[in-house]
Amino acid sequence: MPAAQDVLARATWTLHRVDPAAEADAPHGVAATPGEDVLPGEAVPATEDDSAAWASVLTRGVAARVPGTVTGALRDALGEQAVDQILRSGAPDAVWEYRTSLTTEGGPHRFTSTGVATVARLLVAGDEVHASDTAFLPWDVTVELPPGRCDITLRLPPLSTVPVPRKPRARWLSPLVPDRSVRWRRTPLVGSIDWPGARPVIGPWGGLSARPVGAPHVTLRDESDPGDDAASAPAAARALPAEPFAVRTRVDEHGDGVVGVRCAVADLLRGREAARVRVEVAAVGDAADAPVSCEQEVSTADADSDGCITLRLTVPRPQLWWPHGMGRQSRYTVRVRAAGAEHTATVGFRTLEAEPRDAEHRGLALTINRIPLFVRGAVWTGADPYEVAASPECVRAVLARLRDAGTTMVRIPGTGCYEREEFHRACDELGILVWQDVALGPLDPPDEPIWRAGLRAEVGALASRLAAHPSTAVLSGGTEVIQAPVLAGRPAEQWTPPVLVRDIPTAVGEVGADVVVVPSSPCSDADLDAARHAQEAARQRAHRLWFPSLPAAGGREGGRAPSRGATSGTAVVAAQSTTSGTAASHGPGPSGGTGPAVAAQTDSADRVPAARAASEAQRPARSPVDAADGVCHYFGVGAYGRPVEDAVTRGVRFAAESLAFAVPPEPAVVRAQFGTDAPLDGADSAHAWRQGVAHDPGAGWTFEDTTRLYVHRLFLDRDSDPDAGLARPARPAPQGAPADHGARLDLERAALAHVFQRTFAQWRAATSACRGAFVLSAMSTAPGAGWGVLDVTGWPTAAWYGMRRACAPVALCFVPAGGDGLPLHVFNDAAHPLTATVRLTVATVRGGCQAPLEIPVEVPAHGELTLRADLADGTFRDLDHAYGFGEREYEAVSAVLLDDAGRVLARDTHLSGGPRRDAPGDPGLAARWERAEDGAWRIAVTATGLARFVALDLPASGAFSEGEAVAEDGYVHVLPSETVHLPVRGAVTAAVRRDARVRALGAAPVVVEGG
Repeated sequence: MPAAQDVLARATWTLHRVDPAAEADAPHGVAATPGEDVLPGEAVPATEDDSAAWASVLTRGVAARVPGTVTGALRDALGEQAVDQILRSGAPDAVWEYRTSLTTEGGPHRFTSTGVATVARLLVAGDEVHASDTAFLPWDVTVELPPGRCDITLRLPPLSTVPVPRKPRARWLSPLVPDRSVRWRRTPLVGSIDWPGARPVIGPWGGLSARPVGAPHVTLRDESDPGDDAASAPAAARALPAEPFAVRTRVDEHGDGVVGVRCAVADLLRGREAARVRVEVAAVGDAADAPVSCEQEVSTADADSDGCITLRLTVPRPQLWWPHGMGRQSRYTVRVRAAGAEHTATVGFRTLEAEPRDAEHRGLALTINRIPLFVRGAVWTGADPYEVAASPECVRAVLARLRDAGTTMVRIPGTGCYEREEFHRACDELGILVWQDVALGPLDPPDEPIWRAGLRAEVGALASRLAAHPSTAVLSGGTEVIQAPVLAGRPAEQWTPPVLVRDIPTAVGEVGADVVVVPSSPCSDADLDAARHAQEAARQRAHRLWFPSLPAAGGREGGRAPSRGATSGTAVVAAQSTTSGTAASHGPGPSGGTGPAVAAQTDSADRVPAARAASEAQRPARSPVDAADGVCHYFGVGAYGRPVEDAVTRGVRFAAESLAFAVPPEPAVVRAQFGTDAPLDGADSAHAWRQGVAHDPGAGWTFEDTTRLYVHRLFLDRDSDPDAGLARPARPAPQGAPADHGARLDLERAALAHVFQRTFAQWRAATSACRGAFVLSAMSTAPGAGWGVLDVTGWPTAAWYGMRRACAPVALCFVPAGGDGLPLHVFNDAAHPLTATVRLTVATVRGGCQAPLEIPVEVPAHGELTLRADLADGTFRDLDHAYGFGEREYEAVSAVLLDDAGRVLARDTHLSGGPRRDAPGDPGLAARWERAEDGAWRIAVTATGLARFVALDLPASGAFSEGEAVAEDGYVHVLPSETVHLPVRGAVTAAVRRDARVRALGAAPVVVEGG
């Protein structure tokens, strides 16, 4: 039979705000009666200052859901406009309460949660049964419930009710987080940072369940030494009860899959002395693999010291799990049956490793199933700006849209909250790898035993929860934890806190999670090596527990994989070497260095000169924030205004954050949200627009300034003139930036489509050192120009379209090489070679196109092919006007990749000399609705002249839904007499067809015929 039913699964919850001053006069542990005084939707008070009206509404309570948070409940019940008003109007010591009641037969019930933010008290029948002061450590407590009706209250006092030590003082401060006490608190940092749409996370984001158990189970597994400070840690910092069911998988040297299942014996036997246990592994979906099973007699005497037993099963030659575009996302169901109980888990088989580093191969580089992996993706900012516990449907829709942009990995940053199981299951199914940061940000982590014990328990629980997911790839120690002291000018021995290279890697290794550990992002090679050694020492112990018959792997760094684009050959395993510099002070490396344990406890001014007087041998050879070393945050192209080529010349190896711009939504979304195409041209809409513009706290500029810088560089500055050669000076643009905000936004969209595509195409090329990059970020968190490649509603932006063209599994991209011509890169991520044809068409400045040239190509599996477009016809043509002699001859060159049936697989068009055109004139756009062979809708676009940055305008609401009609491609260039088809996905209704428009840069929109 399945696991015991969750008695809270159908509970009706209400949310209340409690005035602490009235706490003595009114009981808080009593649940409101549904339908009596609960308000599922309350009228918003007339003014923002009407605190008394808000107090009345929230005292009576509003409907809430669990899992969920306070901001999500307020939004759902009262509307978006009410959320920030209520958060501002509430007293700083306000207490929030989730209330419900249930009726049971009584007896012991096991209450569990993935996490509750942050200070929380669980009350059952008015009695406090559990207390926690961390948002991230799972709950697991067994409570004796009385028979009949029972009130359940989840009380959430403010953070200030839990004092934190005033000393030792932080060795550095962060401009992002002004509250210095937050470094001690295990709470999401996002609520303390002044970012658009950032709000505090309060509530049971990880849900709350209660299941009846056969007998009370309250024993905690505590493996700390009795004399260790961790043994005296509060309940929130102690280890959790043994997991009743956990699964790990490996692929052995023969290609067979090995499944390890670890179960709590008491949970299996259910009061019996012995029972027969059956383990079955079966493929999910249409995989042809036959189920594999085994049976084993288990008794209480078989249990290990922690009350668990490990069962193992071999799956012959399983189908491997691959990221999207590289192969199938093959998954298997593991079932364990014993004594009438059943446990299930869904797993996958894959091998993910970091390539070894040496003097020639620096930085992080990953392989998946022994194939080099070029990681591209985005920093995850959630699927709902008001609710970290977003609905599974919403989460999957956003992830699917990122996958459609070519994403192979998303990064969950340390400034946010962990995600629930629904997120990770969706990533397993969609083929999106996950880089998970520990919830640490640019603050000095306390070097204090109890705090560190709590963090170790948290990381161990997190790594164990994610270990069964094949999508889990990287676990990092947080966001900018190492960068902060570097940029604050602290001495090198303080750069890497020991918790990053000891505690976190050890906690991950101890639970047997098959992931790569990164100390923090950014970090150096020396940091990566130190963390790897700590993880490997713990991982060897876990390996003996889970897979004693398998040879222990040599860590998460394997042999050198074939270089990207290689067609065949066996790689030579490179010797591992430790980067010189700060390795000894960063953690327990090969020499057994002890790291900054002593220096971390001193912060007096007289220590700094001594550090600066260190000998030459002790000085770091490289900085942890170097672009070519370890992992970096790269904003050269972006905030620092470097040319697009800087992304390659800097030697970026792996950028955990990059391409930070203020990205405006599409025109239809802007109209829906602000009532106009040009928000800055109206007083009210301008104020609302500025509230959502991406910015960093304390900066005197915004990322909208960054976007405008590239608009000037690409379209308005002297250097952007495509006809500026050696023979003639550059001409100034006919005018400066347009006065109309709508026209400026059009230029911004065009600039971002160009920059995102060009940068990723450069990074993806085999000639580049780059092995991965995440854009900042996946989705904007407020209406307007945020960081996201998806806007706050989930609609694609111009940046999404540019990224998609360069990152698709099969892609075609021009990457200009100056005097070395115009290379065309053909990328093929698939597991089989690609036989296709490249059709090149060149448009001249005289207005016509030369005869197309067709070139047969065969691109290797997981590989790349490069053609020289300028040499394709057997002669040299200066297609990019790189030499600059004489008049420019060519307007643009188009490349289309066709399969054997003539279907378009990918396309790209390069504008000769750059995207600027002075007085381009009317391109003669025309568009018509068509049905493709499979019945899907598409729009056929033609032009009589060169049409730049052609995009569709489809009707949009203020909130995107998965079924809404959306263009799959956009910001393309159309050559004279060329026909380009832009597919449209979703519900293409008659209204959509009637209202659709096609626009090009510098041209008036045209109606799409045939609607």
